[in-house]
Amino acid sequence: MQKLYYADAYHHVYNRGTLRSTIFWGDEDYLYFLNRLRKFKNRSKVKIICYSLLTNHFHFIVKQTDNKLTIGDFISDLQNGHTKFINKKLERTGVLFEGPAKSKFI
Repeated sequence: MQKLYYADAYHHVYNRGTLRSTIFWGDEDYLYFLNRLRKFKNRSKVKIICYSLLTNHFHFIVKQTDNKLTIGDFISDLQNGHTKFINKKLERTGVLFEGPAKSKFI
């Protein structure tokens, strides 16, 4: 099911590691995630109001500024890239997150 994200509206978006497991093992992981965050926010026209990155989960307050590329696209690209990075780094396979990110309309 496709989540609804509204242009010019604020959303709380969050997700955590599968079985509440770690998604950031060190500074390099946080920096990689933040670099991708910067890249994808510009491409998807998402304004990041604030964020919190914890060892096993993340939170964002974001505003969608366009209806073409949504918050869902932005978060999906971010999570998929981070999963590939961690899987390669740790020589593992499989999912990293508990599925698609959750969101609440604010």
